[in-house]
Amino acid sequence: MADHSRLSRRTFIRHFVRETGMPPMHWVARQRILGARRHLESSDWSVERIAGATGFGTAANFRNIF
Repeated sequence: MADHSRLSRRTFIRHFVRETGMPPMHWVARQRILGARRHLESSDWSVERIAGATGFGTAANFRNIF
């Protein structure tokens, strides 16, 4: 993300934290969790399918993080 924004990694993280209140990877994890939550609440998808669709990989990984 820093390369894409043409900033140094450190500068990008500093700006990102100022805007979102959290480091980039925490924000990404939170977005994945929110997406998984939406799927859990509104679909009949299996946990394995939700894990794959939201970037957690496996159901075991998803359960550990969620």
